[in-house]
Amino acid sequence: MQAVILDGGTASRLFPFNEYRTKGMIPVGGKPLLKVLLENLEEAGIKEALIVVPGDNRGAGVRNYFKDYDRIKVEFIVQQNPGGTAEALNLCSEKISDDFLLLYGGILVFPDSLEQMAQSPAPSIALLRERVGRRIGAKMDGDIIKSFALHPRWEGEVAADYPLAGLFHLSLDILKRLDFNPGVFDRTPPGIPPLEEFELSATLQGMAEDMEVKGVFLPSVCIELDNPVNILDARDAYMSWLVRKEQEPDIHPSAVIETQYRGDLRRIGEGSVIEEGVRVNGMLSIGKNSKILQGTYLLGPCIIGDNCVIGPYAYVYNADIGDGVHLGHCTEFTGVAMEGAYCTHYSYVSGVLGRKCNLGAATVCGTLRHDDRPVPVYVDGNRVETSRRGMGAFFGDYCRTGVNTVVLPGRMIGPRSVVDAGIVVEKNVPADKYLKLKQSSELIDWKFPMV
Repeated sequence: MQAVILDGGTASRLFPFNEYRTKGMIPVGGKPLLKVLLENLEEAGIKEALIVVPGDNRGAGVRNYFKDYDRIKVEFIVQQNPGGTAEALNLCSEKISDDFLLLYGGILVFPDSLEQMAQSPAPSIALLRERVGRRIGAKMDGDIIKSFALHPRWEGEVAADYPLAGLFHLSLDILKRLDFNPGVFDRTPPGIPPLEEFELSATLQGMAEDMEVKGVFLPSVCIELDNPVNILDARDAYMSWLVRKEQEPDIHPSAVIETQYRGDLRRIGEGSVIEEGVRVNGMLSIGKNSKILQGTYLLGPCIIGDNCVIGPYAYVYNADIGDGVHLGHCTEFTGVAMEGAYCTHYSYVSGVLGRKCNLGAATVCGTLRHDDRPVPVYVDGNRVETSRRGMGAFFGDYCRTGVNTVVLPGRMIGPRSVVDAGIVVEKNVPADKYLKLKQSSELIDWKFPMV
């Protein structure tokens, strides 16, 4: 069976992490999401994948990363101008020979769910039981899908029962219908504008009217990377899955471990060193040539990539850390740090660090609201509620902060932007901006009062 992965969109809702990567290249468990999907497809018995990528530098990055991938057969299809999921699938039509699995490139789905979908009759569509934001959902009659609509705005609306998960088992019949996609999806509640693109759900609507389309609830969690908060959701889901998965320790003979540890030491790569005085508790995986310096406390699950430096005296917990990351002296960190992120000493950082961002000394992320309510984020200018009572900030690729920067919970700093020293970041900072501090001071005469 073939799999088709659609990863050609703009991913604008993933700001500030969408300019240099597709959704599929967001890191999950120390590797791109696409690589996780390909490994899970292989485990589910899928031997071939077609991947649709954009025709820009982001798509070129995907093709370059996977140019030597050989665990399953991979072929790339370029979508020059993103026009919707139906258009992207249509680009693959000549390459598809039989029933196939279709995945959106921004979902994290595990092997048991892929196996279940492969065994379900075509056409079948994976559904989520929980209501997740304003997204396209299916109206059900038993286990048969009758119609599709944009997910309702409030509990009283019943235009759609369950959101689509982004995973489908489809027959060749769908390909014959793609040329007749209306180019707009207007099955929306009153007052909500249509999706003006070649949305696959508009084609699936016609299929549901002509034949039985089965709705399938997945046996394990499925996470869609719709906005930056979902990067943390994917970290949590993948780490939980990895902790449950049995695996023999892989300690390279050249690795040096100078400390005692408790927990599940999964991997220590070639040339890596854990110095004396380091405390390890919980699951830990470390790549090649990384150094965990004296006095650091690692509370798993933690994944640390190649060529990293952690510490001395850092505190790192529930962290997914990419290659070349530096978390300096007395830094506390939890979240996801992408490749090359640099966080110097005396910082408390929670959230997501983009590629090669540089945080000045004593950069601090607030994580809680005074009213103890969940922390919202602002995506494309719209407020998005989350379920996270404690959540840090989102630092875009190549951004910088000055010393003593404070970032309020849920705020985002755009790629390549700079935040001046001593500023409290109260609102999202767009890309390519310099947030400059304006302050006033007064110089007065003064002498120490002699008594």
